[in-house]
Amino acid sequence: SFNNAIKIKPKDGIPAHHISIENCVIHSCKGAGIRMESDVHHVRIFNCLIYNNGQQYDGENDGLGGISTQYDGKVHHVTITNCTLIMNGSRSLHLSIGGPDVVVKNSVIFQPERGNKQYFPVGL
Repeated sequence: SFNNAIKIKPKDGIPAHHISIENCVIHSCKGAGIRMESDVHHVRIFNCLIYNNGQQYDGENDGLGGISTQYDGKVHHVTITNCTLIMNGSRSLHLSIGGPDVVVKNSVIFQPERGNKQYFPVGL
């Protein structure tokens, strides 16, 4: 099992919603810095530094790293603002296709792992 710093998921079939994560430094977790499971919505991640997470890679869980979401497209209305994501496992930012209204703005994503040596300012 993976150890995520913050894992947001529904409880007893009730979606997790209207969650704010602000002014955090999240680092050195085996799993994701922030992991959102199915049926999570209206999440605001603001002014966070997320680095060196997702260091346990087993070939199946390559989406783990900085911020990751469930693959089913049921994570929606997520806003990531003024965040820095650096060197997080296989991906610093892994968002599922199909989840509507996911916005990343005024953030920096730097992922030198696996041959990617580029600097990505997002939404500037």
